[in-house]
Amino acid sequence: MTIDDTPTGDAARDDDGRRLVRELRAQTRVALAGVGLRLARSLAARFGAPDGRGVDFSGLGRASQDELARALAFPQHYARQVAEGTTPADAAFAPAHPLARLRALALPARQSAMLADLLLLACLPEAHEGFATLCRLLHPDGAARPDLGFGNA
Repeated sequence: MTIDDTPTGDAARDDDGRRLVRELRAQTRVALAGVGLRLARSLAARFGAPDGRGVDFSGLGRASQDELARALAFPQHYARQVAEGTTPADAAFAPAHPLARLRALALPARQSAMLADLLLLACLPEAHEGFATLCRLLHPDGAARPDLGFGNA
């Protein structure tokens, strides 16, 4: 790289902005994967098995049972994909990340963590179709969004 190849001015700011966006997205994916895993494990436990195997889906048709079993397995697949594409630094929120700013509010730590989890839970269906499918299968109206009861899962 020569001096002429070094980004300056607007180009340097654009590179910094793009890098920040990449970092924020990676950190968000890590946080979404964690919330998705906790949700799936909680739901699997409520259906009868903490590991998601041998889950009792009585009352659902066979096709729905298979679809729900796949949907409950998806968060683990997503978390593996996220882990493969991230670095340990991605797990720590940059000060500019909205979740870091939320957690920095003058709230008790448990309350700010709960608010961050609820925000991430609301974003799950937008993050990946696999999460949208899980939400759709469990929502009383079949909507691809979390229901109020998901916050208790």
